[in-house]
This record gives sequence, C-alpha cells and structure tokens, in this order.
Amino acid sequence: NIEKVLNKVGGVVEAQHLLAEYWTLAGTNSASGQLTLFFSSVYFNMEIKKQQQYIQMVLDGKKISYTIVDISSDLEAKLKMREISGERSVPPQIANGDSYCGGFSEFEMAVEE
Repeated sequence: NIEKVLNKVGGVVEAQHLLAEYWTLAGTNSASGQLTLFFSSVYFNMEIKKQQQYIQMVLDGKKISYTIVDISSDLEAKLKMREISGERSVPPQIANGDSYCGGFSEFEMAVEE
C-alpha cells in the first residue's frame, strides 16, 4: 500500500526528495519520462515479483512516468538491460535513457533513507 510506504519515508515531500536524490546519485537529472523499468513476467523466484511490484507501487504513487520492458519476451531488451546494468544483472533494473539508475537494492535504499 502506497500510504504505508509514504508513512515509512516521512510523507510525500520526503519521498519526492529521496527519489530526486536517487536519480541524482544515479547520474540522471530527473525521472523525466525516459525512465525504463526492466521487468520479467516470468519469475524464477517470488522475491523478484515482489521487488518489481514494490518499484511499480512507489513510482505509480509518485506519478513518475516510466516504461516497462519485459525482458522475458524480448531478447533485444534483455541484451539492452545487460548492456546498461552489467552482464550478470537480473530484473528489476532501472534506467533513465541509457543512464543506469540501479536495481532493487539501490531503489529501496533511496526510498528508505
């Protein structure tokens, strides 16, 4: 529930500040609609599904536009994700254009700080 997340981070203003800081630290100037969430609709464990849902919940709650790219059905998208985030990366991964923002751990730290 987005309200629980917002309460955990201190409310809407604090969550916006933390996400802006996350984008800055990730080398991007904003989450300006170029944001891509590399996602998999085929899960090899439930933790990945939960991580993907959490990222979507936070982004949706903050009304941050993003595009979901399903790497399980698109080999080129999988190769692009790995080009941006590293050869051994697994979803979820986030990029702003061709700039790598991070995976779930980096996103979670930005939200929880």
